[in-house]
Amino acid sequence: MTTKIAVIGCGGWGKNIVRTLGECGALAAIYDANPQNDTAKQLAAQFSVPFIPQGVEAVIASPYRTVAVATPDRNHHVMVGRLLEHDFDVFVEKPLTMSLTDAVALFDHAAAKTKVLMVGHLLRYHPAFEAVLQAIPRISSSAVDADSPRQSALVSRGITAIESIRHDLLESPRDSDLVSGYAVHDLSLVVALIGDRFSSTDQPSWAPQITGNPHRHLVVDFTLDATAIRLDLAWDKPRARRLRVVGDEGEIIWENETEVTLIAKDGTVEPLVVADTRPLTAELLHFINCVETRSLPLTSGEEVRQVTMLLEGIDQRTFAGDNRVAGPLAAPLGH
Repeated sequence: MTTKIAVIGCGGWGKNIVRTLGECGALAAIYDANPQNDTAKQLAAQFSVPFIPQGVEAVIASPYRTVAVATPDRNHHVMVGRLLEHDFDVFVEKPLTMSLTDAVALFDHAAAKTKVLMVGHLLRYHPAFEAVLQAIPRISSSAVDADSPRQSALVSRGITAIESIRHDLLESPRDSDLVSGYAVHDLSLVVALIGDRFSSTDQPSWAPQITGNPHRHLVVDFTLDATAIRLDLAWDKPRARRLRVVGDEGEIIWENETEVTLIAKDGTVEPLVVADTRPLTAELLHFINCVETRSLPLTSGEEVRQVTMLLEGIDQRTFAGDNRVAGPLAAPLGH
């Protein structure tokens, strides 16, 4: 593979990026500020690449100009800005930032430099979600093919509800919270499904209703252009994954990682075929293809601005005590 990528950060998720790039033959070097990072040393030896126990300034001084950033998210927007200034193509783990203003500035910077900037909204590249997207015209009478600057394959005005459940049972507390840790993935799926119906510059009128604790179990309800959306996120419940997309002609359910089922209006149930591809591999190969062809990634530009706009609104409402919606968790979306 022609493109070689230096990785900054080889911690919890960074090691998966390193390993996947190594398996694809696209790993250039590993940078991590911890000189005692044994995992980084082992992976560097496994894939015959250098391990440099330094951070972003060392990368800037290196000969590499394509980088993947997997450091703590509080540093992402500053680090990405530095890298763009020095003419890097950048893949950065989610979230890029919790601020729409910062996101707009970074993508304007990337455009001015004609550089690829892609954010790791991993579930957008999951083969099961690709199966969901391909089946949308079968449950929405308003779904039509359309060309779009954000590379959407369809316009789906017949989608009436989206519900995403993402639960895990964690033995130790997370350093982050459910908004930045989990909601960002679900919002990327929402944008892929109905993002053609609003713009980050429109600032659509929406009022997310927040119930629960952002460090244990959080439920977010809101409506966008007549589509009811619910995110049910938890770190104190047994593992569960379920995406339900309801249209005026049926619904699609994605659960248990790779099971996707279409339920027609007449009650007919049809399992859908899901490709046998690892999401992280698909995501990183997409980045590499965009670097080599100078194309706009799926999770870049307007897509990230839309996700960040929604993320910022939920984050502000969740952590602003005066606006916190109290009371019991609302009932699930009805059939």
